[in-house]
Parts: sequence; C-alpha cells; structure tokens
Amino acid sequence: MTWTLPITVHIFVATQRFPSHKLDKLRTLFLNLNNHSKGKTILTSIKKSITGVSKVKDEDYDELRHILQTLEQLAHKKK
Repeated sequence: MTWTLPITVHIFVATQRFPSHKLDKLRTLFLNLNNHSKGKTILTSIKKSITGVSKVKDEDYDELRHILQTLEQLAHKKK
C-alpha cells in the first residue's frame, strides 16, 4: 500500500456551450467563497472540512486516472 498525492474530490465543471462571460463570473464567485461568511457556510455544507475552491487543470487528474486504470486491470485479472 502507498499514498497518493492529494486528489480533488469535489469538482465543478461546465459544458463548452456555457457562455464564457458567465463562466468567468461564476469561477470568480467560487474562488472567492472563502472570503465571505455566507460563502464559508456554502463550502462547509459541501463538506465540513472544506476551506476553499481552487483552480485545477486536466493533468491534475492524471494520477487518479492511473489509479483507476490500475484497479480496472487488477479487476480483470481476477476474472
């Protein structure tokens, strides 16, 4: 058994059809939730220990993809 790098567990995504100006506004609101008391309430309603929202890139999930592929391969070997 080993430890992985931290993996974001709550993700927020939007379709490419979502208007970019609205996405920018929404992204800014999410990233600043922790700066407001009501925002902190929203965050802790998602998970008690959550302290904020941060930007991620697709490649930030490469480790998770690798783990899932490995688990899938192991499951197929057991059959």
